[in-house]
Order: sequence, then structure tokens, then C-alpha cells
Amino acid sequence: MGEVLLRVEDLSKTYAGAGGAALAGVSFELERGELVGLFGESGSGRSTLVRLLALLIAPTEGRIVFRGEEVTTLCAERRAALRGAFVASLLEPHGLLPEFTVLENVLLPGRIAGLEMEELHARAEELLERLGARELADRGVRGLSRGQTQCVAAARALVTRPALVVADEPTAGLHPDAAAALRELFLSASREFGTAFVVATNDRALLQCTDRLLELHEGRLEQDLRREGCFE
Repeated sequence: MGEVLLRVEDLSKTYAGAGGAALAGVSFELERGELVGLFGESGSGRSTLVRLLALLIAPTEGRIVFRGEEVTTLCAERRAALRGAFVASLLEPHGLLPEFTVLENVLLPGRIAGLEMEELHARAEELLERLGARELADRGVRGLSRGQTQCVAAARALVTRPALVVADEPTAGLHPDAAAALRELFLSASREFGTAFVVATNDRALLQCTDRLLELHEGRLEQDLRREGCFE
């Protein structure tokens, strides 16, 4: 067993006016550097769980403990500070800033975190290069295609080498080459930098490269399958 980064305990979420719980009693642990695939049919609670783990919404019941600190009872300001320091999300809408260039958008989290600028630039340019988006660096983000926007958002999410990345269908709509490059980036970040990933996806090629699979059904965790690297 590795170092536990995140612990989820009996997590539930009910939305006002909904017919039932979007998430009900979900529990699991996430280790440092672990790449976890999250799958389930529409209405399974995948998107709700992703947003809870990204610290964007609060649960109705249960706890999320991140790096030994319970985050479910924190104020919105403290949750935002944790997101900025340790958690990156790759969710639509991606929220790229239209007044900045592509490169400036990718650099922004690192600037906020106070990273050294020469190293930050090198990371950003490498990420864009590996995703086939280096030629977009000096362009504005208006007019980017959906796939280009996803690549820029992925580079932005990875540039600080965060402790946790939470993503929802990150390869959907990408050119096959870009999707393959993003899968490789996820794998290298988890192995080289200890970044953990929770990725909601129906991309079988991505699911095949996870360490573990979590299956949700009607808001409940149905299966928790540990894998030894890629599986057939």
C-alpha cells in the first residue's frame, strides 16, 4: 500500500428538488500517484463525484479527507486555496481567460503558485508541444476548436504538477493523436511526479491504462477493481 492522499467516507449528495440522491454512501481511498478510472452510465453519479473531489461543491453527508485534512467542513475560501495549491480540475466549461493568450492561460496557475518563471515556461511549452498545440501558444483562446481548448486546459491543469487531477471525459472530442498524447501525459505525471488522477471516462484506451477502476450505479459504488498497470 502506498501513501494515502485522499479518503472518501460515506459521501452523499442530494440536490434540492431531485427525486433521489445523486450520490449515496460512497467510500474509497486514493493513493499518491494512483491513476483511477471512474465509469458508469448516465445518471450514475459520476459527474457529481468528480465535482465533489474537485472541491467545487460540498456533500450533503460524509467526509473528504485530503492530505490528512477534512475538507468537507471548510469554508469556500479555504477550499479554493486548497484547489489552487494541490488540486487541478479538467472539467467543462474549461474557463480559459479570453483576455490572455494560450501560453498565458497555461502559465497562470504556476504564476499564482509562485513557481520560478524560467522553469514554468519550460514546463508549459513542453506540455503544449506534447499535446500538439505548441503553435497555438501566442494565439488568443477565442476561436479555438473544442479539441484545442481541451488540450490547452489539460496543459494548464498539469503545469504545476499538482497532487491531484480530477477530470471528466478529458479525451472526448480529441483527435486520436492528441488523445494518445494526453493519456501518456497522465501516465508520466503519475509515475514521475506522484500526481494522482480520478478520471471519469468512457475512453476504453484510457481505462485500460488505469491502476484501478471505480464503477458507479445509481449513485452507489458498485465495484472497486484494482489493476496492475494496463489491462486487456
